[in-house]
Amino acid sequence: MKGVFNMKDKLLLGLAELTQLTPINKKEALFGLYRDYNVSINSINYIYYIDFPIKLTNESEVDNINSFLNGLKKEFKKLNYASYKPYSIQLQYNPGYKKYRNPEIILSILNKLIDFSVMNNLVTSCSSCGENIEVSPFLLGANIIPCCKNCQFEIKNTISENQNSVRNKGNNIIGGIVGGFIGALLGSIVWILIYQMNYIAAIAGLAIAICCIKGYQLLGGKLNITGVIITSIITIIMVYVANHISLAIDIYSEFKSFYEITFFDALRSVPDFLSEPSIRSEFMKNLFIGYLLTFIGSASYIKKSYKEFNYKIEAEELEL
Repeated sequence: MKGVFNMKDKLLLGLAELTQLTPINKKEALFGLYRDYNVSINSINYIYYIDFPIKLTNESEVDNINSFLNGLKKEFKKLNYASYKPYSIQLQYNPGYKKYRNPEIILSILNKLIDFSVMNNLVTSCSSCGENIEVSPFLLGANIIPCCKNCQFEIKNTISENQNSVRNKGNNIIGGIVGGFIGALLGSIVWILIYQMNYIAAIAGLAIAICCIKGYQLLGGKLNITGVIITSIITIIMVYVANHISLAIDIYSEFKSFYEITFFDALRSVPDFLSEPSIRSEFMKNLFIGYLLTFIGSASYIKKSYKEFNYKIEAEELEL
């Protein structure tokens, strides 16, 4: 079990000893047969994802499974997700505190899954097709699933076909830019509303980025590398615009009681106010914080959107 030497997760190491599941080489994950049922468990930032494939004899069993899983979630409070998808029970165990990082807890969950399966005559299977057939660990995105050779081949082919389809799809960059600006403008409203409550939040920057990307794609832009660069530039511009408008609102609110001014008067006066060192300093500080929080809030979303649009999905059989 050479994977053991690369594994740092103590919970998985303990669980490997208790179940004889095999560590996957260069991954924080276990795979194999436990009590004659296929199981894969992988850890991402100490959150444990369990894939337990089973074959149903009829669809009426789904309600029974979901009822059992609801009871399981109540029994194990750190089990924050448990659901049956076609051909597989998928669970997410998030221990949080170290005292819950106990291999005995996951062992108990596995035993209850298997006891339920045996009692209801549910047999183990491939997580993708549901057939009772030999499987191996297969990385699909961030998940590791027990998957047969035929399904692995079909999944890889499907991903390749989708990637080719995206490459051949038309790209309306001009339409995308227009859509991106319209979307980012709508997202800026969220920023301005939050700013008026004296907050600068990462979620506001995320709103601008999401709306920008959706608008860009809606009007024909492809979210390739060029699309990511364009939407990122639009987001940067609109964060500045949102800060600019927020300052105009502050000016209008401050002076409307003393002078007959409109919001547009306040907006035109922003450059004059920014010539004052104290106001400019505060504006630049807020802008810097805004850009920082926008990056924190939106970087992972942009990366995820790019991968999804272009079907940049890891799909490979893993070595034990």
